[in-house]
Amino acid sequence: MGNLWEECLECDSKCCNLDIAHPLFVTDDEMIIIRAKHPEIIESFNKDFPCNCLGENGLCQIHNVKPIDCRLFPFDVVNSDGKFFWIVREIGCPILNREERFEEYLQDFEKNIIPDFVEYLEAYSDFRYDELADKYSFKILREVKIRKK
Repeated sequence: MGNLWEECLECDSKCCNLDIAHPLFVTDDEMIIIRAKHPEIIESFNKDFPCNCLGENGLCQIHNVKPIDCRLFPFDVVNSDGKFFWIVREIGCPILNREERFEEYLQDFEKNIIPDFVEYLEAYSDFRYDELADKYSFKILREVKIRKK
């Protein structure tokens, strides 16, 4: 499977410039890694809008250590009655026009990202939920399959 972000390289929408992408959910461990690898941006990281990690070309300058919140985008997770569900928000992202690829992406996330992120899923699903729900409608895709490490 190709990486989801590769599709962003060819896109002119630059969704990372939208308010939906700021502020980001960032774990303490992610902040430690970002601070170590990119100390030059840490003072304003996650404080400026649009993201101060975006270069003049609109692409992420910390791609190698970007937070999981960024890696999952444009997909998101919501919690309903203690179960987690994959969603997509209606933001006009061209990736969302290719529903036939969604399952491929979700399976990749569940294999490569979610097992190490499961302890944060509840906090992540609650992060900005009310704010974003009021601004962007969303479509529930399916329940998140949580695999054991």
